[in-house]
Amino acid sequence: MARADGPEMKLFDPKHRREMSRGQRLALVGTELSVSIFIGLFGGHWLDERLATRPWLTLVGLLLGLAAGFKSLYQVAKREQARLSAQAQRERAGQPPDPPQPSNE
Repeated sequence: MARADGPEMKLFDPKHRREMSRGQRLALVGTELSVSIFIGLFGGHWLDERLATRPWLTLVGLLLGLAAGFKSLYQVAKREQARLSAQAQRERAGQPPDPPQPSNE
């Protein structure tokens, strides 16, 4: 039988679950960035093939994909900074940290 303080019980610790949630959000940001770039790149390439404008629409698609990906990255960073600022204010005021919230991203 596993001890209550063993590594198996770490999954049920709220702090560990909060850290896992942050890691999952960061992994999602990387995925969003790469998917945005690939959609723009391949969408532009597809249009280039259809309209015989090679390589211009591929470049435009790539730039639009980069812009969309970095916009998403900026929004996540801004949200995370606001969360960290609020947490720091609570800690300065002596309030306990918020319990982990389910992610709606």
